[in-house]
Amino acid sequence: MTDHFPGLLQAARRGSEEAWTALYRDFAPGVIGYLRAQRAPDPESLAGDVFVEVVRDLHRFEGDGSQFRSWVFGIAHLRLLDARRRASRRPNETTLPDESGVLGD
Repeated sequence: MTDHFPGLLQAARRGSEEAWTALYRDFAPGVIGYLRAQRAPDPESLAGDVFVEVVRDLHRFEGDGSQFRSWVFGIAHLRLLDARRRASRRPNETTLPDESGVLGD
């Protein structure tokens, strides 16, 4: 992040749509790339969840642009772990044999 981060952060905290757009534009591609590289189920949707949490918890964040990046990617990692836990609790769909005793497609 550049020197404009403190002003961007303050504007986002005040609810500036332009500031949120800039933050999303700066961070979303990296978050989605990280989630894809980690083979996340539905990385774009999961990234949306990450940014919903960023919006919700921005008032708690303190730090500079580098720390913000770490914070956002930390949230992404936690949402990835949550998604993996959810997926592991769901039984896999199995294909039952048809009447001939042969498994279906």
